[in-house]
Amino acid sequence: MRRTRSEVYLELHPLIATERVALPDVPVLVKELRQLERRTGRGKDVVDHPPKLHDDMANSCALAIVEAEERAQRRPFNVDAIVCFA
Repeated sequence: MRRTRSEVYLELHPLIATERVALPDVPVLVKELRQLERRTGRGKDVVDHPPKLHDDMANSCALAIVEAEERAQRRPFNVDAIVCFA
């Protein structure tokens, strides 16, 4: 299933909030995730980095986690959490 970056970030949020996933302690990743901004309007929420900042690592990690979670839902396997290694 193809998703926008915003959709991926919005799907990632509850996984982190419920501690379903464990993020690596990588300062750049943590910084990029914390700098994301959520804007509402025109019917859809948009999650993106502020102007002149980057979200490459956050985007890659978020997509890997959300994709792994989706696959786990389709074909469950015995794990307690999904861990993203940077």
